[in-house]
Amino acid sequence: MEVTGGFVITCGNSPKMFEFKKEVSDEGCLVFVNKHIKLLCRDAKFCDEMEHGLISRGVVVSANAVCTLLVDEPWGWIQAQLCDIDACDTIILTNNPCPEYKLDLLAHQPAALFAHMSLVEVVEGLEFVWQRQYLEPKIHSPLTPTERLTLHLLAKGYTPKKIASVRNISEGRVKNTLSTIYQKLGLGSRAQLALYYFGLWHVLAAEGWEPLRYVRDLM
Repeated sequence: MEVTGGFVITCGNSPKMFEFKKEVSDEGCLVFVNKHIKLLCRDAKFCDEMEHGLISRGVVVSANAVCTLLVDEPWGWIQAQLCDIDACDTIILTNNPCPEYKLDLLAHQPAALFAHMSLVEVVEGLEFVWQRQYLEPKIHSPLTPTERLTLHLLAKGYTPKKIASVRNISEGRVKNTLSTIYQKLGLGSRAQLALYYFGLWHVLAAEGWEPLRYVRDLM
């Protein structure tokens, strides 16, 4: 099966709740049988539209479902939610273009990560995971793990002093790391790094910034 318009990443073993039958309707369209998904999204309007779209395409949306489709709307909201739920039973949907952000989501080891996908492609992606297929993650970042951690903490509002305390290093080393991040990403302030991490690239573009070549098409 080929999923276009984005990518699907499945991490580890697909959850058991995807072991359901499928049928083909008289029109030749896939019909999902007993496939239950719990839908979580902070934006109520977006959630309602997503739920209606999933139901119209044969997916059963139920608050009692074991598997959760966690929609990253607005961007950044789901990071706190992942601390309170079983990520291995969770499929994450995000349109945030930041590769470091997506790598941080993958660190929670969800059942799958869907990125930059339309509603139709989300339904196809559910089928993809249900078939227990695996795609090797192809998310590129110019930053080292230490630099990614610094970026993540900075985007959460940590000061260099607090980051130094968390990492148990000197504040000077944190500032050196920030200088390297600025150089690699072509950014010049902590505010810009936060905009970069949370995917507000249109704001940065208005200031003349251009994304790295391998993520430019995700804006």
